[in-house]
Amino acid sequence: MSTDKRDTAVLIMGTFNPITRAHIALGEGAKEKFPEADIIYVPSNLSFMKGWKNVDDSFLKDNDRLALIRESIKGYSDFSAADIEITGVSDGRTYNTVQLIKESYNKIVIVMGIDKLGELDRWYNADKLFSENTILVFERNGENLESMMTDFIRAHRENFKAAAMPDCYEYISSTAVREAFDSGNLSVIEKDVPEAVYTFLLNRGNCN
Repeated sequence: MSTDKRDTAVLIMGTFNPITRAHIALGEGAKEKFPEADIIYVPSNLSFMKGWKNVDDSFLKDNDRLALIRESIKGYSDFSAADIEITGVSDGRTYNTVQLIKESYNKIVIVMGIDKLGELDRWYNADKLFSENTILVFERNGENLESMMTDFIRAHRENFKAAAMPDCYEYISSTAVREAFDSGNLSVIEKDVPEAVYTFLLNRGNCN
């Protein structure tokens, strides 16, 4: 292994629209599993995600999502946020993003929620992505890695590791936060997001 590289990068990838306390919990849980690792949040470019999955790109702008991630993880010395998908350095495909970050690390761990497992065989360069890297799957809402196993995942089973999402975060989602914002339900927002996100949303002045 190259002595010029750091040891391990744990990548938490997604839209973070907005980042929630559950996303922070993913970083904390990953750090427990890989204490030597740098935890790197990688927000997606929403234009790319809208084209692929028709995600909501109207709530927060790319730069706002990035800034809110960085503000929310300030208290964690080994946590950071990478802008390579937002700025277009990476085209948004997970494999290509991983290859760019791998230039600086000997090992990559990709964090994902269990809801992603059914689509992995459709990802770009999926066989190489999941045979060359470790995948840390956070189980939640009563679903576990073994019960969600597909033939594709079985072919790469040795690289898939399971972790449990703490119960208090199981039902937190960015979608629920956006819906609460649209309905003016501040109590849900304050409970589910970091303080920086709550303050930002209040200052937008759209909640009543």
